Parts: sequence; structure tokens; C-alpha cells
Amino acid sequence: MDKKYRENGIDGLTSKKKPGEESIKYSNLINNNWNTTRPLEKVVTDTIMIWFKNHWTYYVDVFNNEIIGSNVKLFLYCSNPINHKLALESLLESKIKRGYESQDTIMYSDQGIIYSSIALSQVHKDYTITRSMSLIATPTDNPIIESKNGWLKKEMYIDFNQDD
Repeated sequence: MDKKYRENGIDGLTSKKKPGEESIKYSNLINNNWNTTRPLEKVVTDTIMIWFKNHWTYYVDVFNNEIIGSNVKLFLYCSNPINHKLALESLLESKIKRGYESQDTIMYSDQGIIYSSIALSQVHKDYTITRSMSLIATPTDNPIIESKNGWLKKEMYIDFNQDD
């Protein structure tokens, strides 16, 4: 049975759409073109579980592979809506601090229920952010973030499973 929860107007649901189905809200504007000419032109995002029930949502600048926004929160179901909101706010603060608030940014994600929510889109509605999404269940559409996820999980596994 699907578990549904709601925080700050952002809905979360543990089930997803069918594999290969495109997002109704945001099309894939990247289409594997990862070339950039400046910082914050293209940003990718995802959430991974670290340790037990801690979800880390983070944003990576494709220009230099730098993590430019993130948040870690404990949550008992799938992804935490507050975690996503705070991570996005962290990205937006970086965009302003670095002087790129008037430059357009393509924000690329998978089609998770929170990423495609109207409420999360409201968090960045006053910024020059264009949304773009991969196909469902197609991690190869977002190789930059997925490779970082794999590296991070491997490092955490090594760190937490070494004998003292």
C-alpha cells in the first residue's frame, strides 16, 4: 500500500510512475548534452539515503562538479519534503551569493514525486530556474549525479565497515 505524507504543502508518495514514462510537468531539456559555459548553467540533483533513515538531497553544478546546495534529514518513509525544500533553498542562496541570480539555470532531476510537485516548484518560482527531468527509472539520463551517488555510497560503505 502506498504511504502518503504532506509537509509545507509538498506531497510525498512512496510509489512512482511506470518506468520509461515521461514527466507531464517537465520535459528532458538536457538530452545528454552536459556542455556548459559558466557556473550554475546546469545543475543536477538527487537524494540518497545515508546511514539509517537519513536522506541527503544535494545539488551539483555541472560546470565544475561542485556540490552547491544540500540538506540531510532523518525521515522514516521515502524522501523528506522538508529535506528537499531546504536543499533547494541552499542552492538558491548559493546562486544569489555567487552573483548568478539573473542567469538562467536548468535544474535537472529524476521524476520523483517531490521533484515534480507544484509546491517544490513554488520554492523557486521567483528565480530564473528552468526545470528538466529524466525518463522514469532511467538513471543513465543523469550520469553526473548517479556516478557521484555511487562514489559517495562506496566511500560511506568503506568508512562505516572498516575494522578498528
